[in-house]
Amino acid sequence: MIIELHRLGQWSRLCKLASVIVPRIIAEEEVQYYVTSDSFEPKAVAIDLGEQALQGLFVVEEATTSETASVTAELDSITAQGLHPGETEALAVLRRSADYVFCTADELAVKALTYLGLPNQGMSLEGLLRSVSLSTKNLAGQFTEECYRGWTRKAGIFRVQGLGSAKDLLKR
Repeated sequence: MIIELHRLGQWSRLCKLASVIVPRIIAEEEVQYYVTSDSFEPKAVAIDLGEQALQGLFVVEEATTSETASVTAELDSITAQGLHPGETEALAVLRRSADYVFCTADELAVKALTYLGLPNQGMSLEGLLRSVSLSTKNLAGQFTEECYRGWTRKAGIFRVQGLGSAKDLLKR
């Protein structure tokens, strides 16, 4: 999300319109740069989230080891191992408050929200941008509300079938 928002020139605007929390792993390790979409000469543009956090653009939160362990323990091994560390930390931080919302365009992370019983705390990038009246022009498919809803529906079906969470595996 952060990379796409930088690419679209919407990151700073969003941070000024909403209270944004970024998991420490994402802020320090995962987001480094984006590639311009200039077809003639694409180039890498550095993203310095550390400096942006120091300027107060957003807040960085770090999940404890027990919080992240709790998330992975509640998911089946395929889901838990398929999540990036930043997504796992985001899910752990998300559980701290029902007011937090996780914006993601990763299908597995969307499914994990449902498996953890948090489907109402997730949102597509399109939904987030609309909620603060920012442009949704030029969004790729995985960032749309339609795509997000499709992943949520699929996760709901898997959940009913007893897939996705470690608790469901133990019932079999």
